[in-house]
Amino acid sequence: LGIDASAKTASVGIMDNERMIVNFTLNHKRTHSEKLLEMIDMALNIAKCDISDIDAFAVCKGPGSFTGLRIGLSTVKGLCHALNKPCFLTSTLSMLYENVKGAFDDGALYVPVMDARRNEVYTAIFKDGEKILPDSAMPIFELMEIIDKTDADGKVVFVGDGVSPNLDIIKDHFKDRVAFADECHNYGSGYSVITSALK
Repeated sequence: LGIDASAKTASVGIMDNERMIVNFTLNHKRTHSEKLLEMIDMALNIAKCDISDIDAFAVCKGPGSFTGLRIGLSTVKGLCHALNKPCFLTSTLSMLYENVKGAFDDGALYVPVMDARRNEVYTAIFKDGEKILPDSAMPIFELMEIIDKTDADGKVVFVGDGVSPNLDIIKDHFKDRVAFADECHNYGSGYSVITSALK
């Protein structure tokens, strides 16, 4: 069972081996503390399984909202401790990459960006399945300079909630080289938490 509560959305997913059973994301004003356990219970009911049937848990460790991360991590820690089950952590940025990996031709750079406010983003860069820039926080202009210095000449694919506040800047800089993930991929995915954590 995978959980993401690192941003405004909350996501829960259940996988059986490599088969996705349940995956949903809620983008609502209710806080994670109000909805996360309810979402887990709903996912288990839909999957027709009990919490004791879950062999392992996965959760995003950040970057992201301090409060959201605290709620997600403490929820999973409590479940793992009570059930004596293992927990796997993954980066929120790696999870966002999992949402879109392989969507474009070989050689594309995948750039997850999360809004860190004050004109900064949490970011990483992936190429050919490898993370070539580790999780970082920086101004969007610095990120664009780093991308320009890579040897890639293919598409630059942006994904995450940091796209919207910086959309015009990114478009102006990269012109026809840039591509953007569909809106639904800019948020957490319980399924992608699991696939990222399994790596």
